[in-house]
Amino acid sequence: MGAALMPDLTRSGFLGEVADHQTRMALATLLSIVAAVCSVGIAVALYPVVRRSSAAVAMGSVVFRTIEGVFYLVGSVSNLSILTLARTSGAGTGTTQSIGDSLVAGHDRAAVVAVLAFCLGAGLYYLTFYRARLVPRWLSGWGLVGVVAMAAGAVLALLHDTEVTGYALLAMPIGVQEMVFALWLMIKGCARAPLAAGGTIPCPSRCRRPPSQLRPRGRRRRGPKSQPGESLTFGGRGSVPTWLPGRTTGATPPPSG
Repeated sequence: MGAALMPDLTRSGFLGEVADHQTRMALATLLSIVAAVCSVGIAVALYPVVRRSSAAVAMGSVVFRTIEGVFYLVGSVSNLSILTLARTSGAGTGTTQSIGDSLVAGHDRAAVVAVLAFCLGAGLYYLTFYRARLVPRWLSGWGLVGVVAMAAGAVLALLHDTEVTGYALLAMPIGVQEMVFALWLMIKGCARAPLAAGGTIPCPSRCRRPPSQLRPRGRRRRGPKSQPGESLTFGGRGSVPTWLPGRTTGATPPPSG
């Protein structure tokens, strides 16, 4: 959405166009910042779900989506610098235009890295969703195909030194899938993930204390003391004399005969 609002930065005198459409440029930058925050928030929100299947995959998706957000912010800083340059220099000539071209190049390269990081992070949790059947496989498989197509577009943009938006057609599958996926999670949710092999179920804090720090929750109830010569009954299955060998009650066996 931000790229659609942004003025065309590929023209020779783009600084003049930016100066004439400062509101559009500022709004596009704001949407880019929102996208950076959302990319990290999505990974953090999905972390508990993915972690039940694979803690490493869950952490990897958070790391790559965070990298995506960082480079979106780098691109936003470039946009703000272009906007400031356009306000102060107008159409721009000579050195000013060269500085603007450098800022645009930095924005484009940051966008490519952000897209590649998104593809890696999204690919990790879509693969987990597919294998664990957390969502229907057609939905997670659609996401995997869309991620591969978008990654191919980012690589082509990197090799040909062009804007990643020039390959927007390759990003359409994952763009539509992300909207369907979000609606599915809001309406249906996802299935409960099986516990990963070797995983552990969180234990209450009482279980994690050292044995020396554990205290009984209450006083134990004790039965009446037995007297010498009495019998103890166990579950109604019979009685055992208290003077049997091995018992230290102080009782003496009855005299024989």
